[in-house]
Amino acid sequence: MRTAVLAATIDILDEDGLAALSIEQVAHRSGVAKTTIYRHWPGKPDLVVDAIGSMHDPMPTPNTGDLHADLRECFHGVRDTELQSRFGRIIPDLLAASQRDPEYAQLHKRLTAERKQPLRTVLELAQLRGQLRADVDLDDAADLLIGPLLARTLLSRTPSDEKFLELIIATVVRGLSPEG
Repeated sequence: MRTAVLAATIDILDEDGLAALSIEQVAHRSGVAKTTIYRHWPGKPDLVVDAIGSMHDPMPTPNTGDLHADLRECFHGVRDTELQSRFGRIIPDLLAASQRDPEYAQLHKRLTAERKQPLRTVLELAQLRGQLRADVDLDDAADLLIGPLLARTLLSRTPSDEKFLELIIATVVRGLSPEG
């Protein structure tokens, strides 16, 4: 039952968007009664939170000792499993809803923190190894790395190739390194 409901919710989010999602549609598509859905998910935001949360596994935190290699691995995970997938098509809708609805804003904040944590850990380990300046704010550094990737993917709708990923990584690492 749970799997069918979450799959139907994701399908509707991907095909029609968050505004079009209704418990009635999910019930119809999943074959699960509305009363059963409401028993497990009191409202649409609860269902969306659970559905989006079910779309991906936790991101691994690379730790090779080489900041550049670790960042490359983080970016490949985000690019390949999230931005170029259903998740990447659904997130802009969630972002828009989070501007107007506190429940979706909370969901967006939680998802962002979860997805940013491996990158932040990679940066923290690099800082402890002396590969980043001690005065670098790790959240700011993570945003500097993520920003161009998101801008290219979500705003210009252009895929990020290896050359672009390398440009982001090299530029930020060079700028934040003790020698930078």
